Amino acid sequence: MNLQRLSGIMSIHYRNKVLWLYVPGGVLLGNFIVNYVVSRLTGSVEIYTGGLASVFVCLFIGGILTAAQTFPFALGFSVRRTDYYKGTLLMFAGVSVLTALLILLFSLLEVWTGDWGSSLHFFHLPYLSDGSVFEQFVIFLSLLLYNLSAGFGIGSFQRRFGGKGTFILMAALFLMITVTAFLCTANGWWSAIFAWIAGHTAVQLALWLFPFTLIFAAASYFLLRRAST
Repeated sequence: MNLQRLSGIMSIHYRNKVLWLYVPGGVLLGNFIVNYVVSRLTGSVEIYTGGLASVFVCLFIGGILTAAQTFPFALGFSVRRTDYYKGTLLMFAGVSVLTALLILLFSLLEVWTGDWGSSLHFFHLPYLSDGSVFEQFVIFLSLLLYNLSAGFGIGSFQRRFGGKGTFILMAALFLMITVTAFLCTANGWWSAIFAWIAGHTAVQLALWLFPFTLIFAAASYFLLRRAST
C-alpha cells in the first residue's frame, strides 16, 4: 500500500470544504439555532428535535457526490482505481470519526448545560444517547459510516450504469419498499417489527449496520472497477 498515493487521494477530497465542512456544519448549526430560538420562546416546554439527522443526510448526499465529482478527476491524473477506492474509504473513516466525536462532545455539553438552559434536546436524545460514552460514540460512528458508504454505493452505481440505470435502480427500490410496506400492513407485521426494535438497545441496532456498510463498500469497489470515467 503506497501511503503517499492514498494521502494524495484524501487531499483531493478534503479540498472540497464546501461538501465536507460548510454544508453539513451550516445545516446543523442552522437547525440548532432555529430549535434553540423556539425553545426559548416556549419557555420550559421540553422540546425533542430530530435536527441532528440533518448531518447524516448531508453526509449521505456527500457520499453520492463523491464518486460523481472526484472519480473522473482522479483518473484523469492517472490514479489507479484501487488507490482511489482505498483513499476514499480512508477519507470516509476520518470524516466519520471526527464527526462522531464532535456530536458526542456537543451531546455531553448539552447535558452539562442543562439542555442549553432551555429544555432543548438536540444532540442528547432518549434511546439514541442511552448507554456509556463509548456506546454513544459507536452509535454515531456506525450511522455516519453507513450513510457515507450507502451514498458512495449509489454514486458508484451511477458511474457504472449511468443515469438511466440509476433511475431504474431507484424505481425498483421504491417499488420494493412500497410492496414491503403493503405486506407489513396487510399482515399486521408492524407491531412485531416495532416490538423487535424496542427489544434492542440503540448500540445493538447500530452494530447491525456494520455488515451492511461493508456490503456497500465492497459493491462500490466492483462497480468502480468497471466504471467509465
